[in-house]
Amino acid sequence: MPALFSISLAVVVVVLVILRLVFGGGPFAITRTPLKRIARPITVVDAIGVAFATLGLALHCGAMFYRPIVSAIPGTDGVVGLINAMGVPSLILYVTPAILLLICLRHQNPAAMVLLTLTLVAVGVTMYNGAAASVHLMTIYASVTVLAAIIVLLISRVTVRRAMVV
Repeated sequence: MPALFSISLAVVVVVLVILRLVFGGGPFAITRTPLKRIARPITVVDAIGVAFATLGLALHCGAMFYRPIVSAIPGTDGVVGLINAMGVPSLILYVTPAILLLICLRHQNPAAMVLLTLTLVAVGVTMYNGAAASVHLMTIYASVTVLAAIIVLLISRVTVRRAMVV
């Protein structure tokens, strides 16, 4: 993965966080942004699920593009090998956190969720269907940008209320 790709993706996420802080009136509430009317709260359980799903997807991506770094983390050698083999276990290790992410964000704006679903599917298709690395990296970029936008701009607050059943 080229350094410029990683840096520019990090810049996009930082810009979204800055927008949240500037227009949100604080880090945990959307008050003055035009997105207030479509922003939705998220439960603590769903927020924890989003964090774990994001870590799972990051582990999968890191194992493929930054194998030496991820392998240095104790206990990851077997997982890194499974992911890089690109077999059924690798597919399961991608699809499971992706589905968990969609489940935990299910109450967010439907259009944003469709966009996130499509980008996650595109990442999976380009990964397992032998697409060019540049195309796969573009889909990762789009997926991370959409996820960051949902988390930063569309989640109004974290609540402790009971999770709603879908």
